[in-house]
Amino acid sequence: MRPPKLPSRKTFRNSTRWLAATLFASLLFAPTALAQAFFYNEVVKDGRIYVFAVPAKSEAFARGGGTDTSPAIERRAYGPRGETVVFDSEDAINLYNFKHGLPGEAFARPGDTAAPQFPSHKISGLMFGDYYWYYDRHQDGTSSDDAAAVKGQHGLWFRRLYFTYDFAASDRLTTRFRLEANSDGQFEGGDIVPYVKDGYIRWTFAEKQRLTLGIHPTLTFDWLEGLWGLRHIEKTPADLYRLDSSRDFGITVDGSAPVRGLVYAAQFGNESGAGSETREGKILRFETRYGGNVGLALEGFYSFGTGPSGENRHTAQGIGGFQRDRFRAGPPRPHRRSRIPSPLRAGCASPTGPRPPPQPTEPRTPTAGRTGSWSKSTRSGRSAWPAFPSSSSGSSWPCGSPGAGSAW
Repeated sequence: MRPPKLPSRKTFRNSTRWLAATLFASLLFAPTALAQAFFYNEVVKDGRIYVFAVPAKSEAFARGGGTDTSPAIERRAYGPRGETVVFDSEDAINLYNFKHGLPGEAFARPGDTAAPQFPSHKISGLMFGDYYWYYDRHQDGTSSDDAAAVKGQHGLWFRRLYFTYDFAASDRLTTRFRLEANSDGQFEGGDIVPYVKDGYIRWTFAEKQRLTLGIHPTLTFDWLEGLWGLRHIEKTPADLYRLDSSRDFGITVDGSAPVRGLVYAAQFGNESGAGSETREGKILRFETRYGGNVGLALEGFYSFGTGPSGENRHTAQGIGGFQRDRFRAGPPRPHRRSRIPSPLRAGCASPTGPRPPPQPTEPRTPTAGRTGSWSKSTRSGRSAWPAFPSSSSGSSWPCGSPGAGSAW
């Protein structure tokens, strides 16, 4: 067997020259390669800072005049002067942090994300209150049926108490149990008694479709309050005038429609709030809404409720809104119409008692004691009429009701 032939000196010298040339070219073009690997660009527009680490996204943003709607990561008050900073990727975040002397961040890659563990449990809570002081009040008494003065009264109370337990059997089957309690805002005293705020089971099927059964939020103003986001300042009209309850015992089917940004929901409930079923009638609620990337929000809502002796109610609501970081706009337009059966109109008698006295025709102003109560000014002071029945309780007045027609 012959030994392997060794390369000649000439071949060895040529190989050495090629290796040296390759190393020289690598050193020569290394800065260019590094420059291409780390692209970075900052653009300040309309009080925001846009940070790009992908050249194609930066070019698209420049061509579109700052209207490009590609997926982005937004961080509010992250800029040096509290500006909102918009990043085109996670790499842009770390490049921005490096430039501005901020600590780097580690992001989980798609392959590194750990699979969620089921079953899973979560216990959470919320508790907040305040110290109040009534410097002045526009009505003399606590409420229409309580003449106790509250001017100058002060003290501590709980605004809201939540205790929540969430359980997920899988990514498709979840349940929630929540208790709520708060101080009596009508100055009537008594113990702080918790009640069931949420108690439902939810099944997700066909990717983004959901079925919910139990005590859960109603469609009337649940989404609207999320859009408004300032309930601590003022309620939405549907909530303020109690056109519906915030919770109901029923069943809801909702999900995404084939059109991008379009969502539908249908709900069947007792219309008894978070309490036990006590009514003969039921209610159907339907909602369709659309949300765009530019902040546009549209909603159409309709409900049909039935009551004892054929007392039916139709409620419709249309919302056109626009929401951005610094402002939101778009007033809702709720409307309700009640139908009273002709036998009750002819007899002018209620199934549960005599017809209440006729309502005054002069201008009325809502009191702050109880939602739905009204009062009128007199020379000697203020006189009040009884509070209107809450629409969520299912009761209504025959021969016409203050709740009929458009919501005040």
